Amino acid sequence: MAQEQTKNTRRVQDELGAAYAMPIRMYGVVEESIVDGPGLRFSAFVQGCSHHCPGCHNRESQPHEGGYLSTVGELCERIANNVSVSGVTLTGGEPFEQPEACLALARWCKTRGLSVWAYSGYCYENILAGNVPGRKAQDASQACRGNAARCAARALLDVCDVLVDGPFVMEKRSYDLHWKGSSNQRVIDLAKTRRRGLVALWQDEAMDFAVPENW
Repeated sequence: MAQEQTKNTRRVQDELGAAYAMPIRMYGVVEESIVDGPGLRFSAFVQGCSHHCPGCHNRESQPHEGGYLSTVGELCERIANNVSVSGVTLTGGEPFEQPEACLALARWCKTRGLSVWAYSGYCYENILAGNVPGRKAQDASQACRGNAARCAARALLDVCDVLVDGPFVMEKRSYDLHWKGSSNQRVIDLAKTRRRGLVALWQDEAMDFAVPENW
């Protein structure tokens, strides 16, 4: 078992290169989740969120200085050691406020054939346009990093399969909704959206049943 994990570590290191040591601030993980997208998924809850939605399900994940510091490599190793999951979900917290690390993680997941879902309080159109401000820049160096972060956020959008977008709105909360908390949020099929050039909502194929014409 230990020998197999060592082999996985070396393989992940080779696959990630410099991104292996990239820091990412985390709130926590759920290694086998059935509530953050279809199938059995590894859910990565990043730390830090600027939205502060009233009624937030994970209020402790909001402070940017909270949680604990991890690395992209550590997360990828944990995913690689779990052969049961079919996908990874980036949630939190706000994944698009740590876009470089989440992008590296998402790209690695795709090379492993895993689907990638992301939850964001930002709307799809704003991420697409680069309007993901996150924390306010204090100086010129932070402003330069902000530009790089916006590019990374846009690239992360290109890698993900599905985006659940928009802030949680308490007044629109419903337990009958599928994969989202309030009715203003959208479950967006990003691959279909990219092909069409228009927002296309994701539809669970298992729930998409059409009556045959000969019935």
